[in-house]
Amino acid sequence: MLAGNLYGTTVQGGAYGCGTVLEVSAKNGEESVLYSFAGGSDGCGPVASVVFDSKGNLYGTTVGGGLVKCLNQTVGCGTVFELTPTSVGWTEETTIRIY
Repeated sequence: MLAGNLYGTTVQGGAYGCGTVLEVSAKNGEESVLYSFAGGSDGCGPVASVVFDSKGNLYGTTVGGGLVKCLNQTVGCGTVFELTPTSVGWTEETTIRIY
């Protein structure tokens, strides 16, 4: 967590329409999209809060995406994701694809 900034998710929107992880600056209130979900294996529709680990990585869940056709669904059953800060932004890794 950086300098009191707020972090959250949007269930829709972003570059691909499948939601985002965002940061709101405590200094000026500006919003920055940290990651836009594409709806495939990376997930779609983050609806819960995100949490930080001690290294500054963000974790959260999505309600869609992940494994296609799990439980006879066409959009997947969700993921657990990790966002890692880098020198040029954030990278996403899907750590679990819900069955």
